[in-house]
Amino acid sequence: MADRLDFEIDVELETGLITGHAGVPGLIEAFRQTGTAAVIDREVKLKSRRRGLSASAMVESLLAMWAAGGERAEDLDQFRQDKALALLLGHELPAAQTARDFLAQFHAEDLPLLQEGKSSVPAESAPLLGLAKANAELVLDLQCRRPVRTATLDIDATVIACDKRAAKRAYDGNRGYQPVLGLWAEQDVIIADEFRDGNVPAGSGNRRVVEKARAALPGGIDKIYLRGDSALYEHELMRWLDEQAIGYAISADMTPQLAECIAALPEEHWKADQHETDAIREWAEVNYLPSDGIWKKDAVSPRPISPSASARARASCCATATACGTSASSPTAPTRKAPAAST
Repeated sequence: MADRLDFEIDVELETGLITGHAGVPGLIEAFRQTGTAAVIDREVKLKSRRRGLSASAMVESLLAMWAAGGERAEDLDQFRQDKALALLLGHELPAAQTARDFLAQFHAEDLPLLQEGKSSVPAESAPLLGLAKANAELVLDLQCRRPVRTATLDIDATVIACDKRAAKRAYDGNRGYQPVLGLWAEQDVIIADEFRDGNVPAGSGNRRVVEKARAALPGGIDKIYLRGDSALYEHELMRWLDEQAIGYAISADMTPQLAECIAALPEEHWKADQHETDAIREWAEVNYLPSDGIWKKDAVSPRPISPSASARARASCCATATACGTSASSPTAPTRKAPAAST
């Protein structure tokens, strides 16, 4: 084996432009080819200096910063020093303050409220609605390039910690914001969003978000499904999903009554599920009437529940359950997971 590897270090200084972010222009080129940049310039009307960057160039700059590992407007000042990147993009990146001023114009006061009370949610400003149209163009381009007939919508809220004085405390006690995103799983793209203050409960207004996501889907979709955590366990939402024939799986907190129903299941009701190397997963069907005071015993379609059960003892249940909507007579299907036997 040779003592030296087959390469030499070139100590000569390169006189041309060099960038460590050569992959970023490919992302921006794809962004422009989708037609999204053109829609932004047409739909997003903001004040700008006569010789300043266009709205699409500002958005491109933010995308370039995030793709290169930046997280906040201040990081733009560092990326502005990359002259090779600016040459490849066709324009310089904006200064940090310029970017902040650009983003501030998406905010507007005295907007109508989508949700009132202490945890209010304002409607979107005109510039934000313009961005939504641009995102619809992106989604349409993806669907045209790789068409699919099914749309599984993943709806989830995420707390983003923030030290701003205007930020409000979320359920975890930290100040910040709690936006809700709707992701189209098959295309792996965000299709809808709703920006919220941190104090807005994740379990509120979700039907509004789901309707927005559904409306943003392009044509040609045969079937729509929905997935969500327990924040989406809202009866208004689930009734609407049933009416729209949208299949769904939504987590719900395990109640003592549901745990009792699962513990009482006969052994022969449990069926093997997917194979796992380190566990045995089983499922069973159980008829369960939610004890939430909404469904009556004589209801035509009590909502089915698919709980997750602990495996150490078949009668012990914990964690969460999943409300499933597939048909009017769908049974409840709990699952349990046990460690695999060692050999």
